[in-house]
Amino acid sequence: MVPNVTQRPPAPSSAPKFLVAVAAVLSALLLAGCGVRLETDVPKPLVPSANELMRQGMVNDLVLIAQDADAAGKSVAADSPTSTELSAVADQASAYQDLLGGVYVSGLPQEEAEQDEVAASPAPATPENVLTRLTDSIARVRSTLPLMEDPELARLFASISISNTLSARDLAAALAQDATDNADAPMVTLEPAAESIPDTVFAGIDPALVTALIVSEDGAGYSYEVLAAMRQPDRRAIALTNATFHRTTAQTWAAVTQVADTAEDPRRVAYDLPLSMSVEAYVAPDSELVEMAQTVEVGLATRYLDLVALAAPEHRAFFFDAAIRSALIGAAWGVPRTELPF
Repeated sequence: MVPNVTQRPPAPSSAPKFLVAVAAVLSALLLAGCGVRLETDVPKPLVPSANELMRQGMVNDLVLIAQDADAAGKSVAADSPTSTELSAVADQASAYQDLLGGVYVSGLPQEEAEQDEVAASPAPATPENVLTRLTDSIARVRSTLPLMEDPELARLFASISISNTLSARDLAAALAQDATDNADAPMVTLEPAAESIPDTVFAGIDPALVTALIVSEDGAGYSYEVLAAMRQPDRRAIALTNATFHRTTAQTWAAVTQVADTAEDPRRVAYDLPLSMSVEAYVAPDSELVEMAQTVEVGLATRYLDLVALAAPEHRAFFFDAAIRSALIGAAWGVPRTELPF
């Protein structure tokens, strides 16, 4: 008798699924070959941080300054002081653009078109408009210092603005020199307006740094008093003016920190000076006196810029203004303008 063996049904073939997959791949290839492809989402632009927005704003300022300075330089006599200053302004602004990383390029067509519109200067390129761009940029930086999240970026912007201040000073002087009539020369005010200083201006700053600042300001006043005594009578006035300014500033800082005329007052009767004098030559060479004045102002401007980074955001502008004042005094004593002087 033949045993009854139960037959199993045949396993389903995987061939149809394989063929479907192959057909799908071939269809995709054919569609790609015909210029048809599946749609993907349009890339979205990155959302810039507050620091990046500040950086882009500063770069845009520098782009317009460089463009206008270059174009305006072609409208004046090539051998004129104004032409020389415009060339220096254009070169400096371009260098600062590179320092800050240049214009942001997203790679998205729509944003690049918008960036091209921003980069185009709507105002005519004249030396006077370049001067206005410089002063507007300085004012813009001052107003945004409290908003910057990165203290070091705030210091960098302040330093660039000091260079722009010196550029504006030199350009205004060149325009006045080239003007056939003094009435044609633009009037520009670069000296920051005096403001009342809050008692909390040094809040959070190392007391040792504050003490060093008071000593530096008072020592600057002493230096100018000695300088005035050693110069010819007709050249003493500016030195005495500087001496009074720095002594007054030292007194202001000492009063704000409540150390004025107390046992903690760090000011001294006299300070060591980098001058070569002797019994035979009790008047230092004029070159040493000028160099001393330059060193004093560069040192103070640097201290104040450091305080821009260390101060509370709402107090940065006070130290920015102080740095500008020292930079302008230093420039009057011949401190050369470089890309980043402080």
